[in-house]
This record gives sequence, structure tokens and C-alpha cells, in this order.
Amino acid sequence: MGGRWRRGVPSSLVKLIRNGASGGAVLQPWPSLAANDPTDCAKLQYVQSMEIDVNGIMWVIDVGRKYFADEGGPDNSCPPKIVFIDVPTGSVLEDETYTFPADVCPYDGCFLNDIAVDVARQVGYISNTGNNASDPGGIIAYDRTTRQSRRFDDERLQAEHPP
Repeated sequence: MGGRWRRGVPSSLVKLIRNGASGGAVLQPWPSLAANDPTDCAKLQYVQSMEIDVNGIMWVIDVGRKYFADEGGPDNSCPPKIVFIDVPTGSVLEDETYTFPADVCPYDGCFLNDIAVDVARQVGYISNTGNNASDPGGIIAYDRTTRQSRRFDDERLQAEHPP
């Protein structure tokens, strides 16, 4: 897993493949190279975090924004979303992909960071570090059952910045 800080990164979600003969390892786009297409906002753009629940479902946090280190960056054209992948089959559950609305996660400021999953309730709690005046950060909850998200804002939930 790794973000697209610069153009040319072929995949934002990978798996490590070990070569038994040489003992070396390579990174392979996962679940596929096509699922990591940086030109298609419906695909994985900038995977920041993920959790696998006891049912073998990977909850993938996709920041959407990318190319932070490129001149003229970042690219804010893709929205933040949560993607679900069946780990045993590697199938993206496309009908369950959820794009966060701009009032919950502003596309030009939101930076979804980590997720904790309450499996019994099917709720993901996601930290949002934010990074500008349009989004100072907070916590976002996503309810997989109702397909709704909610933002929790409070100054105590925001990142502390040194003076």
C-alpha cells in the first residue's frame, strides 16, 4: 500500500510476491493493475489505509487526491472513497464502493488517514487529518449497512501543529 505522491507510480495497492528460487521479492499491483488506473476516478487513486475484517473483506481508504509532491500538485480531481475487496477472490465489490460527499470530506482538503472497523456494526471510523482551511480534520464514520457517512468535528480532533 502506498500513495501516489508523484506521477508514474503504477499502483497504489500492492501485494508482495516472494520468488522462492532467488529469495527476492517484487511488488505486484493488487487486486490488479486495472483496478489501480490513475486516469479513472472510479479506480484506486491513493490508498492510504486498509483493514481486513473477519469475513475476508478489505475496507480500503482511498484519499482520491494524488501527486502531492509534483510541481503544481496536488491533483484534486478524484473524490475520496471507501472501496471493498473480497480478499480470497481479489474481487472489488464495485456496487459497494462509496464516494464521500463533499460536505463530509471536501475533495480539496480532506485527507483520510487510518480506519478502525467495528465489524459487528459494520461501521468504519476514519481519521481525517485535513490539511487546509476547507478541512481542518476530524473523524468520519461510514456505516456500510445504511451506506451513509457522517463527519465529527471538534478542535480536540484536529492535528496539533508546532508553533
